Amino acid sequence: MKREIEKIIELFDIAISGNMPIVSSTVNSTEINNEKYDRCRTVLKNTFGYDKFLPLQEEVINHVLVKKDALVVLPTGGGKPLCYQLPGLIFDGLTVVVSPLISLMKDQVDQLKENGVPALFLNSTLSVEEYRNNVTNLRENKAKFLYLSP
Repeated sequence: MKREIEKIIELFDIAISGNMPIVSSTVNSTEINNEKYDRCRTVLKNTFGYDKFLPLQEEVINHVLVKKDALVVLPTGGGKPLCYQLPGLIFDGLTVVVSPLISLMKDQVDQLKENGVPALFLNSTLSVEEYRNNVTNLRENKAKFLYLSP
C-alpha cells in the first residue's frame, strides 16, 4: 500500500510541475476486441459529438475498457470526464462518480442528460423532494451515471 501511495504522490508532483504524465501502463491492442473498439468510436461520435480523442484519452479509455485501474492526471480541459463517461456507457450497470466539485458535477450531469444519457446526482444542493426523486429514479434503475459528493 505504501508503494501505491508513493506512486500517487509522484504523479501529483509531476502534474503540479506542469509536465504531462505518460500513461505508464500500455494496453496491448489484442486486449480490446474489435466490437468494443467500434462501439467506443460510435459512442464518441453519436453521444459526445467528437470525431477523435484528445491526447491520452484513448490510451486511458482502452486501459479502463480492459478493466484495469487508472489514476489519470490531466490539465484542465484535458478531457478527463470522457475517460470515465465513455467506458461507463460501454459497460453494463451503473457508473458511480465521486466528485468534491458540486458545480462541476451538476454541469456534467446536465451535459450527459442533453446527450440523452440518464444521469443524476446526490449532494447537499438538492431539496428534500429532489433528493428523494433522484433516489427513487436510482432504485428504479433509471440512471446510467450517479454523481456523489463526499
